[in-house]
Amino acid sequence: MVLRVEHIHVRRKADIQFPQDLLAALPKKIALFTTAQYSNKLADMKQQLLNADKEVELYRARHTSEEGQILGCSIQTWPDVEAFLYVGEGEFHPRAILFKNPQPTYRYDPLRLTWDVFSHEEISKIMKQHKGAMLTFYHAKTLGVLTTTKSGQKDTDAITHLRKEYPQKNFIVFLANTLDWQGLDDFPFIECWINTGCPRIGLDDYNKVSKPILNAEHVLEGIHSF
Repeated sequence: MVLRVEHIHVRRKADIQFPQDLLAALPKKIALFTTAQYSNKLADMKQQLLNADKEVELYRARHTSEEGQILGCSIQTWPDVEAFLYVGEGEFHPRAILFKNPQPTYRYDPLRLTWDVFSHEEISKIMKQHKGAMLTFYHAKTLGVLTTTKSGQKDTDAITHLRKEYPQKNFIVFLANTLDWQGLDDFPFIECWINTGCPRIGLDDYNKVSKPILNAEHVLEGIHSF
């Protein structure tokens, strides 16, 4: 039996109005990001920033359908701005920006009508964990490669690249639709885990397993990938 999947976009109807103190705090050149439910308000939000004498960039992130939309896996570099403005709730999306960009990230919460600023102190612990995991990887002989059946997240080409780049290591592939974190500890011979699915797994979920976990792209880029 084939199940039909239908994606329905839910949009915000109420207007979003930036407070004056936020506009005053923002630097001159910024990149504006938001999530799908607020993307229909991007044109108006951009115009508010232009009226406040700001230069505004709307970037198209990977795996998104619109400029200015961001996902939790949108870990990319956008160098030509002084800061980022994220419109939405929570920390998951603005932290994605911080992983590869040194500029500050401002967050405006349109439900609570509050704003704050994220700095790299937010992810410094993750960065230190990442470097330690890289050292473990270099000394490891047997590694578990996590891959997924989820479309849009899997990167099976990375497995080929890993085996080519590190022929002296033994890569064992683990395929799943949804990861069972506790189940990974049933394989004590695995010295380090390599993730080829959603990139946030190798950054946010390191405390869910007893062995270090890294994203395949960071392994292939080397220890200075951040």
